[in-house]
Amino acid sequence: GGVEVEAEYIVGEYQIVVLSATQSEGLFDWLNDHNYQLPGQSVPLLQEYIDGGSYFLAAKVNPEAGIQSGDRLSPLQLNYNSSVFQIPIRIGTLQAKDAQDLVIYALNDYDLGRVGISNYEEFTIEDECMWETQGEEFGQFYATNFSDGYDSTGKAAWTVEYAWGGGNCDPCSGLPPDETDLVSLGMDQEIVHYGQYFFTRLHMRYTPAQVEEELMLYHTNITDQEQIRYIEYKSE
Repeated sequence: GGVEVEAEYIVGEYQIVVLSATQSEGLFDWLNDHNYQLPGQSVPLLQEYIDGGSYFLAAKVNPEAGIQSGDRLSPLQLNYNSSVFQIPIRIGTLQAKDAQDLVIYALNDYDLGRVGISNYEEFTIEDECMWETQGEEFGQFYATNFSDGYDSTGKAAWTVEYAWGGGNCDPCSGLPPDETDLVSLGMDQEIVHYGQYFFTRLHMRYTPAQVEEELMLYHTNITDQEQIRYIEYKSE
């Protein structure tokens, strides 16, 4: 059916195959025959990816790995070269029934500054203000603020939750990633050692109907430091 298995791997608990294809029906049949369940409406979108020269990575849990229901799976880390700074999010909406959240942690040279998304709307959340519980936990308070910001746009949208350079933070909302963490994520050892990197956290939400394009990222060259934070009110 015009499908070629370009590579096969066992990585941790996963069976991984890299596929190329010439037509989407063959790819659709291959994936479903190998227990990767795709909906029928994926065929036209798969063809768009094929026409654009994309390869496909399919991963499933190895039955011999002994993974039980409720076990936490290891993250999958991919490394590839591309001239386009994007995340292909449309294919991930095919099985979605409702809104999806995407959190992006971006690491790059300090001078490139924070990362932004060029083709979806940005919103801001009011912060740097006093928070006093009205009976809710802080997590619920922030989740409501995020939802309100997203809903106000009426479309797929994102916000900057954290943007900081050089591994410092003031105050720190948690332990920042250390040198070992950053190198394991692909950062150059020397850049990490001298703190010459910029770290961005973006939070996006979208429904399948709101996604018409792949997510396009860009470097802003803005090195202003920012984090969403609140002051918790403590009554005497």
